[in-house]
Amino acid sequence: MNDKVNEQKTTEGKPIEPKQTIKFSPRVETRLASLDLKRLDEAAKAAGKTRADFSRQALLWYLDNLENLEHDRVPTFFWG
Repeated sequence: MNDKVNEQKTTEGKPIEPKQTIKFSPRVETRLASLDLKRLDEAAKAAGKTRADFSRQALLWYLDNLENLEHDRVPTFFWG
């Protein structure tokens, strides 16, 4: 292969980085009560994130910690 093709340079003389392609995953949708949606929007705004980014981060955290959450769950029965 011709190395000169790979030596494309910008006006500053630095190599041009190839564009990275963004891979999109399947969409996940849910329905929330209006009060819960408002809480989500407020939490995302406080974190400086979009609603989608905040939701994605929360869902991934939950999935990563699901085993620990189930292990630490207190039984909800009463002795009577």
